[in-house]
Order: sequence, then structure tokens, then C-alpha cells
Amino acid sequence: MEALQSQLNLKRLGEIISSYIGSKTAASLSMILNESVSHRVRKVIEVESLNLDEVIPVFDILPMCSVYLKGEGDVHVTMVFFLPSSMARKFAAKLLGVEKMNKLSSLGKSSISEVGNMMAGSFLNALSDGTGFRVEMSTPGFAADTFKALVQTPTAELATTTDRIIITEAELHGTDSDIIIDTLILLSPSEAKKILDAQK
Repeated sequence: MEALQSQLNLKRLGEIISSYIGSKTAASLSMILNESVSHRVRKVIEVESLNLDEVIPVFDILPMCSVYLKGEGDVHVTMVFFLPSSMARKFAAKLLGVEKMNKLSSLGKSSISEVGNMMAGSFLNALSDGTGFRVEMSTPGFAADTFKALVQTPTAELATTTDRIIITEAELHGTDSDIIIDTLILLSPSEAKKILDAQK
């Protein structure tokens, strides 16, 4: 069974991903929001591909919005940015310069997708800088559903190539607006090992 195995490796991977988010992604979101953005990695776990129980948070009953992207090339990475629908409306209102948004408009969804695209791009740039890997990014996809439904597609795709998944759960927090964007970074153990081995 393919596995990253060592808790030390998982810890090191979390530190590397945190450095990527801190050096590029948080800075990118900070420029977009025009405010300071903090970040933290909540956990890094290794789970069986089809077992989502360990990553379904308590807010699964809330309607969520997400942006889903893939990085492909020398290493394969899946990223999902997600936030509750109420936070998504607040985020879209901030991006569009309006005071309040009672319903997430198509323009609001497009704005959130574009920011997800920029955040993923900044993360993958940091990954390329740190490893020398060439990674190309897919077109972002926007979806609204429960958290479990939102993560089923990316995990099912990964399950076709690996029986285990490394999941890093992180958050970015706009300190003035109190906008919080949660992030899942999904890797197979073999792709995670590539990053660990190539880190400069």
C-alpha cells in the first residue's frame, strides 16, 4: 500500500506548504483584499482515498461555496478553496466594492473563482520556486453544496490513481474584514514525496 508513512514526513510537508502559503498565497490575498492576511496550517493527515470521515468538519450541514483547481506537470496537486455561503457573499461584496450582497450573483461567483485562480497560481509559483518543478494550472471550477459533496469529486479523481491521500487543511484570514478562506491541498503520497525530496 502506497503511503508516506512517517509522522515526521507529514510534519515536514506541513511546514513546507505553510511556507509556500505564507510567502506567496497570503501576500496575494492581502493585495486583493487590501488588508493584512494571516495563515495557518491546521493539520496534515494521510487517509484512505475513499474515507472522507476524517476531513468532514462539523459545519458540513452549512451550505458551502468552493473553487477547485488542479496543478499538473512535474508534480500533481489538487487545491480546494471553500467558505460558507454567508462568508462567500461577504467576500464577493468586498471584491466588488459593494456594502452587502443578499444573494451570490454570477458576477460574485466569477470574482471568487478568479481570486481562487490567483491564490492557486501564487501557491504553485511558490512550489515551483521551492522545488524547481514546472506545474501548469487547470481552469478554476466554482460549486455550491455541502462540504462532503464538494470534496467528493477531487478525492474520487485521486482515488483512480492512489489508494491513499495526503490532505493538508489550512486557512487564510483577512484580519480587518474577518474573511476566512479554508483550503484543502490534496496529494498522493508519491507526489508528496516528490516535494519533500526536491525541496531546495
